[in-house]
Amino acid sequence: MKKITRKLSAASYALLGLSSSVVADESPWLFDVGIMNFNEQDRNTGLELTLKGTRATNEGGLFSIGAEIDVITGATPNGASSSEVPQVFTMASGVGFYRVDANELPADDTHMDTRLAINAALNDPISQNLTGDYHALMSMEFDYLAFALGGSLSWDFNKKNITLVMGGNLEYNRVHPVGNTTTPFSAMQAPGQPPIRGESAKTKKGHEISIGLNQIINRTSLMQLRLTRSRFAGYLTDSYKILSVVDSQNAATLGHTLYYLYENRPSSRYMSSLYLAYKKSLQAGVFDFNYRYFDDNWQIRSDTLETGFKFKREQGYFWRPSLRLYRQDAAYFYRHSLPNGEALPLYASAELRLGAFDATTLGLELGKDLALGRKQSLSIEYYTQQGESHPDDAIGLQRQQNLYPTLKTWVIRYVFAFKW
Repeated sequence: MKKITRKLSAASYALLGLSSSVVADESPWLFDVGIMNFNEQDRNTGLELTLKGTRATNEGGLFSIGAEIDVITGATPNGASSSEVPQVFTMASGVGFYRVDANELPADDTHMDTRLAINAALNDPISQNLTGDYHALMSMEFDYLAFALGGSLSWDFNKKNITLVMGGNLEYNRVHPVGNTTTPFSAMQAPGQPPIRGESAKTKKGHEISIGLNQIINRTSLMQLRLTRSRFAGYLTDSYKILSVVDSQNAATLGHTLYYLYENRPSSRYMSSLYLAYKKSLQAGVFDFNYRYFDDNWQIRSDTLETGFKFKREQGYFWRPSLRLYRQDAAYFYRHSLPNGEALPLYASAELRLGAFDATTLGLELGKDLALGRKQSLSIEYYTQQGESHPDDAIGLQRQQNLYPTLKTWVIRYVFAFKW
């Protein structure tokens, strides 16, 4: 391997999440191996394995290639409202069914999914002050296929203390759900009856552009600012999600679930986000702070605030507590249920992630920085998500139900980085 003659700016390394010491010697590859397990109370359990290799190129850049495999199993909310009586739901294939007890959040406990993703990236110095970054991704699930391709240009000026970054990304997704895609607002059929379905597969496409600024404030401080605009168009509906239609006319059974309809979402989504990050090295460790504002034409607006402090100890040991706060508004078409006797809206979904909620994540990472870019760490996070459990527009018997149960999740992650 040739000796590196060109150096990237400190801001470029920061964007890649690497230290310049990673590629300062003759060792060709730095590998990151990670394993992550998350456990949602009464819902899903997931396991993720990751492998990423990074090496310096002869031109003074960086090349990386990685792979991820996820396995998720458990109970996934299907969109229906909890009820005062047990409920039976037909599976997507139209053949089997599953049962949910009274006063329980309806969730498909037969859910299982496996995802494999492969990605590659290249950081290539074009000139002394201009650097190109290029990336590609392929992700596969049994009912989903995605491709992404993108790149950016980074221009260093003011003695490499400021970096202007402009980039873009293209994405192609093909959705082929079990039992074919659903017909909007079609009724869930009884088990054994042919479901009302549409095409076997549909696509959605997306593109994104971004502009950012990285500023080295002084020897110990770095700031990043990024503005992103993106658009997705095509099939954005989830074929597995339904809505409950409840009685709104009979006093004796007001709020009782009558039947279920499959959801329908708009076919386009425009999204904007503003991201601000700050890092400062102190004698005791490294402080970091970031904020992200997001909004879209679905009227989802969110704020994310995250901060942490990496306390340094002797012989490379460290520990890092962190806090993440998140809040979002509901999509304009989010409905916890639909009353019978009223005209159907153009769009409606009861997907909990499209509703208004607040979330808090508490984290603690313990690890050790080893020589030559090596590192090992263990982190534990506790995530809670809370929405409006008893909304004002709940009808009759629904007022007795918890329409947005609190989600509690434990996440454990182990990462080991080594040279090869």
